[in-house]
Amino acid sequence: MLRWSLRFNNADTIITFRIMAVIFIFLFVGSCKEQKSNYYASGRTFAIATDHALASEAGKKIFQSGGNVFDAYVAASFAISVLRPQSTGLAGGGFALVKSAKTGKIEAYDFRERAPQLADEKMYLDSKGNVIENQSLFGYKAIGIPGNVKGLLSIHNKYGYLSLEQVLDPAYRLANEGFSVYEDLHTAIEKSKDDMNPAARNIFLRKGEALKTGSVLVQKDLANTIQNIILHGEREFYELETAAKIVKAMRVNQGIISLKDLKDYKVIQRKPLSINFKQYEIISFPPPSSGVFLFEILKFLENQDIKSLNDESPLDYYRMLVESMRIGYQDRSIHGGDPDFSLVPVDSLLSQDYLTDRTMEVLAKSKAQVDSSGEMPKTLESYNTTHISVIDSMGNAVSSTHSVNYIFGSRIVIPGTGLIMNDTMDDFATSVGTSNAYGLVGGIKNLIKPNKTPLSSMSPTFIQENGQLRIALGAPGGSFIPTAILQTILNRLEFNMNPYESVASPRVHHQFQPNLVFAEEELSSKIKSMEEFGYKFKFTPNRAKVFMVEREKSGLLHAVSDPRGQGVPAAY
Repeated sequence: MLRWSLRFNNADTIITFRIMAVIFIFLFVGSCKEQKSNYYASGRTFAIATDHALASEAGKKIFQSGGNVFDAYVAASFAISVLRPQSTGLAGGGFALVKSAKTGKIEAYDFRERAPQLADEKMYLDSKGNVIENQSLFGYKAIGIPGNVKGLLSIHNKYGYLSLEQVLDPAYRLANEGFSVYEDLHTAIEKSKDDMNPAARNIFLRKGEALKTGSVLVQKDLANTIQNIILHGEREFYELETAAKIVKAMRVNQGIISLKDLKDYKVIQRKPLSINFKQYEIISFPPPSSGVFLFEILKFLENQDIKSLNDESPLDYYRMLVESMRIGYQDRSIHGGDPDFSLVPVDSLLSQDYLTDRTMEVLAKSKAQVDSSGEMPKTLESYNTTHISVIDSMGNAVSSTHSVNYIFGSRIVIPGTGLIMNDTMDDFATSVGTSNAYGLVGGIKNLIKPNKTPLSSMSPTFIQENGQLRIALGAPGGSFIPTAILQTILNRLEFNMNPYESVASPRVHHQFQPNLVFAEEELSSKIKSMEEFGYKFKFTPNRAKVFMVEREKSGLLHAVSDPRGQGVPAAY
């Protein structure tokens, strides 16, 4: 072992050492600031956080061209569908919370994928009642009725200022002229290529190999589909040429979506959920989202002095946090589902009596020995789904999560359209007690029925103070979504971190099953000793990426795209 010893014999040596130290600190701080600047932006007029720099820029340019927040949101959504085909697409679905400063009203748009008329709860089971591997995940039978186009155009029709041609022009250009393939896209193609159908391979492979990082991805068929949507609106996707191509491919490949399924698809406006947390009002998406279970966990923690607990005993804080997550996700597995088909007891889950009983259970578990075991869900390999948060100086805002579900969805592109089709049927329970691609256990309320919406982890969220919108946030990341949003809220409201730190700080996750604590390596020194109490850890990067915008009382706007990903926000 080498042993170093410094002895300062004169003033020049001391001065030299001090200068070197100052230079080191300057370079270190400068590099941190540079890293932060990639994921943080601020301004006083407009702010947007998305999963790709070009999507954020598309929203910003539309706003600067005379559009409003809602034009910017739709422009960025179509753009991200071109830029992140592994995560989302026009043949996917999603949720959006929308606030108009003019009316003060908050609306919840459900444009999630739905089960086709020919779907049934045994469609992925063999003659013995066993789940057929991957049938709900890949191929034509995994595809739910898409909702993205109708949902986005519904919001634009109600709130937008600019023409559809202006708003969709950025997406059209990105598809028609192409953009540079980035590392995450290359990796996703590489992992998915063996399951892609020929139409998908023609787009994303060259001579049988995944497109390389830095190469240009051009999607001419998708550009043509966007152009047809500009000309004919939502009818193009649900009734006209594009619909006909979807239905033909379904018929040829034993899919079950019909033209009637497409024509009958409707966007559902639901009543947003709201709770008080400290002096704030927090609004999230109702079932079939997981917003109610996010709220349940927040309520478990509200009456505990978690700031002092975290300062004085991080071990006890993280045990309480993990046990709150465990119970919240247990309730999700039992009660989560489409409220139009079975009762989701929102009022009961958030009632004071129930919360008191469950909080006592959380406190007891956080002090007891536990028995942990389980296996990793398969989708921890890559990010998927996407989120957009956008706000302006007036308090108009959108928080929206949308997806094709798994990486590249069903791995199917409809020939002649460029459309990556979702595989959201996997979000249903294929049978009671089995888990989906994210390791989430399905209950009876989430079994498949025609026209039903599957339970989702997506939970777009607003935070208000004294009736004024302060924060819009959300995340992709499968089962990790609610816990990422939860910890970002706690970081900002309880621990007084700044917007960037609130998003970037390391996180933990527990989802009831598998019975593991997922934690980022930076927390190892704080929580590794929990193993003495029976906890089993998987140290891995957190799969959720939070996208947050904030409007301060001073008027300053912040936008943060999670540094765990490659998104870049924009503001001015």
